[in-house]
Amino acid sequence: MSQETTLTGDQRTVAEAVGIANAPLSAANLATVTGLPVATVLSVGDTLISAAWLVDDVLGYGPTEQATQLEVSNARRSQISRQIAEAVASDRPALAGRLLVDAGEKRDGFEILADAALAGGPITDERHDLASAALRAADGLDIGGDKLGQLHLIAGQHQKSMGNSEDAGQSFAAAALLLTGTDRINALRFCAATADDFQHPQEAERWLAAAEFEAVKQNETGQYGSLLAMHALTLSRIGFPAEADAALEKGRAIARTDPNQDRLSAKNEAEILLDRGYARQAEAAFASLSFQAERDGNPVGAAFFRVYHARALFAAGKASEALALLDGIVNPDGALLFLKQLALTEGAVWFEQWDEATDLARALTETIATEVPQWENISRFYLAKSLLGNGEIDESRSQLTAALAACPPGTDGWRWRLRCRALEMALSHAEAQPWDQTAAENLTDELLVARWFDVASDLMINRANIEDDQELARQAAGLASSLGNPTLAIRAAHAADLWTDSHAADVVREAQSTAANLADAAKEQWTALPHVAAALAANPPEARPDDSSLIDELNETLAAIGLAGSGDLLTPAQRHQSGLVRRRPTVRKASRWLGIAAGIAAVIAVSVVTALALQRDAPAAPGETVTVIVTASTSTIPLTVEQTQLPAPADKLTGASVDGGDFARSGVTEASGVDQPGGFYWKAAAGDVIRSTPVTYGNWVYFGSQDFFIYAINQTTGSVHW
Repeated sequence: MSQETTLTGDQRTVAEAVGIANAPLSAANLATVTGLPVATVLSVGDTLISAAWLVDDVLGYGPTEQATQLEVSNARRSQISRQIAEAVASDRPALAGRLLVDAGEKRDGFEILADAALAGGPITDERHDLASAALRAADGLDIGGDKLGQLHLIAGQHQKSMGNSEDAGQSFAAAALLLTGTDRINALRFCAATADDFQHPQEAERWLAAAEFEAVKQNETGQYGSLLAMHALTLSRIGFPAEADAALEKGRAIARTDPNQDRLSAKNEAEILLDRGYARQAEAAFASLSFQAERDGNPVGAAFFRVYHARALFAAGKASEALALLDGIVNPDGALLFLKQLALTEGAVWFEQWDEATDLARALTETIATEVPQWENISRFYLAKSLLGNGEIDESRSQLTAALAACPPGTDGWRWRLRCRALEMALSHAEAQPWDQTAAENLTDELLVARWFDVASDLMINRANIEDDQELARQAAGLASSLGNPTLAIRAAHAADLWTDSHAADVVREAQSTAANLADAAKEQWTALPHVAAALAANPPEARPDDSSLIDELNETLAAIGLAGSGDLLTPAQRHQSGLVRRRPTVRKASRWLGIAAGIAAVIAVSVVTALALQRDAPAAPGETVTVIVTASTSTIPLTVEQTQLPAPADKLTGASVDGGDFARSGVTEASGVDQPGGFYWKAAAGDVIRSTPVTYGNWVYFGSQDFFIYAINQTTGSVHW
């Protein structure tokens, strides 16, 4: 006789209910569903636990596999499901909704699930599960778009926080199509943020353009301001720093009318500061954001801000404070796990703890492979940098190659390719490859123009050591000091041999403060580094009040070569065109005399070789005097690519011109366009209207209109070409 037949009537009734629920049920719930007294349910339930039909659970009586497999007719199963759903609807909506859907009551089940998911509060695992279950229940039902859009928005936010950007992007896009009003603006904003997660800032910019349009159309001024600030972040990441700063200034000013939007715009400003290496400012910005998120009851947002705060603290030399923040983030997963590991890796890199940095970077690479594969280039970059610091040249090259391959193509991958190129220069030198000083200068210029200042400072320090250029190291020290990054400033000051100079006083104080902030083991390792030991042993004189600072000297130098100051910054090609080239290192006195001696030796050698050659060709007769006239040959130093003038093509040229076209970067060159346009070229700033006169060529007339389109009309037929 099977075990199922041994169940008594009450026993089977209770076992069926728990099995159909496939979830623990309390004695009170079972009493409501079965109609039995609570005392009877408790007695029967304990018997069923002893017989291995049920299990004891904190929520009541839980099912075993055999309880879920009891044979029950469909009609009875549906009836019991409805009864259980009614009993648990108030406190367990997820179970109630699922049971109603299983009973064929999809609409009722959807309503319970959706209402619970949309009840408000942080986006927790439970809210995500409710929203996902509601969306599954909605399949095949005629449900209003707004409620479905809100559910997609909840699902997308949870997926994004877990690092599942692909599914999050699909959820946000679905929400943007279904929602209206401010909710649509929020969905478009999340679409942009998800595109940025994939390191696709150009796609993010397109989503933001749509969001800004919606905000203006709906007169959502605060939303428009915070979207402009977010737009500034994407512009900064694709190489438009001046435009980014202008958008940020405007966006922050507008967003201040709304506290919530002001916080969103402050977040984007903080990310720009961290991107550019402003350690001290980013530290303050993320500390404020973290405090506000905790005050507003947003634990998930606060955790993310704490990780970014820790990253800024490491860069600012405050390792103990950074570690304390990260220790408070327990059992992270998804994107938060990646960011915590990234912060720890960056901290080890800043403090040149290469063994620890290598181990952390390897762990980061493993996490990324499973959690956030779209960020592989970041982990590979830090692994390559750590391996180089450890002297493992071949594996460093392999990892750097992988990092470059993992960067998104085109402009999207530009900011991390710049970092990889800077690291590659140091790696090439370690591989004993010839040093390309022109390429190093141009990359430094490109980093400074893009305002990736911490990367620029690191490259300048490496260049100063390789090129034996103390003035360049001095400038790097000024740049690092302006960023509030003591580890970079110490390296630069050491390369510049500043320890007896009054300009080093601030750097020495930063070194002392940074060392005091370290735990004993880390302090022992860091202070053993030669440049750190030199900083801590230095006793430079204090600067006089009228002395210029390293930062002042840096600003003057950058302004003199077209990399700072008022007006547009010039690209390397434009600076070469204008003759604004950073001078080569000044030759020291000893080197100068060695050069003269080498020159004399070279003249003697040429004279000897020439004499021997003439002797072989035409031996002189005894007593005969031979007069030799030596003509000095001249050689032309090859021009760099930027200095080479290229003639305009013989044929007509139409299209874009590199470097903005002309020196004023108007986008127009003499060699572009049609032969004889009747009119003038038009210009329109972002958000402005096009003002133009018609341009005629052949049978066509071209004109720009105030609806932001340019039209081409056939003058003969009147047809619109485009």
